[in-house]
Amino acid sequence: MRGSEAPVRIAVLSDIHGNLEALEAVLEDAERAGAAAIYSLGDIVGYGPSPVRCIEIVRSRAAVSLIGNHDAAVAGLEPLEWFNEYARRAVEWTRGRLDAGQIDYLGSLLHIHRGPDLLLAHASPVEPERWHYIHGLADLGEPFALFAERLCFVGHTHRPGIYAVGRRREAERCGSRRQLGKGLRHLVNAGSVGQPRDGDPRAAYALFDEERETVQLRRVPYEVARTQQRMRAAGLPPFLIERLAAGI
Repeated sequence: MRGSEAPVRIAVLSDIHGNLEALEAVLEDAERAGAAAIYSLGDIVGYGPSPVRCIEIVRSRAAVSLIGNHDAAVAGLEPLEWFNEYARRAVEWTRGRLDAGQIDYLGSLLHIHRGPDLLLAHASPVEPERWHYIHGLADLGEPFALFAERLCFVGHTHRPGIYAVGRRREAERCGSRRQLGKGLRHLVNAGSVGQPRDGDPRAAYALFDEERETVQLRRVPYEVARTQQRMRAAGLPPFLIERLAAGI
């Protein structure tokens, strides 16, 4: 799916949210799994206590980096009234820790990336600048009708999942590992590195093997308590701290 380039394994990350411990654990797992490239689907910052270091890592290591709604808010591109109280406080705290160059970097990121038969977006590819959610099968009709690529990766909901649709536009949810079949298109939610919300506190990401044409949803344990300790020291809202251990 990369044209004349040699196929590689790609680690697809989303919703890091300033969680350095989770990001480092995912990158270590991706390296052990043979990933040769990293794609970031956005929301590098927001919620977590280590926005500067997470930006530095993504900026230096990601071959593709997209903007998420929290990134856009920190960069002043989205109104804060669209966020709940906890997210708004985290955005304001994050903005106060970044320098002008880091804020400019977040604001420069694109909403969509297209590669050979591959589409990347933070939220739904439908009006990506409006951050529509794809929660499950009921939300797939319009996104699948919009893109023609064989494979689309998204994030935003913090809930990993693999979905397939055939020629008759009948969508199904697949397991945590999927072989890309002929005549099918797939949408993959990579989940969240830094703040999972599916009841599993382990960091989530997707591994795409171009040569074998497989997608795998991977979970990685990390030092949740250490991240929580950093958040308490930073004075971030208790609700954001407590939810990490429960994966909600």
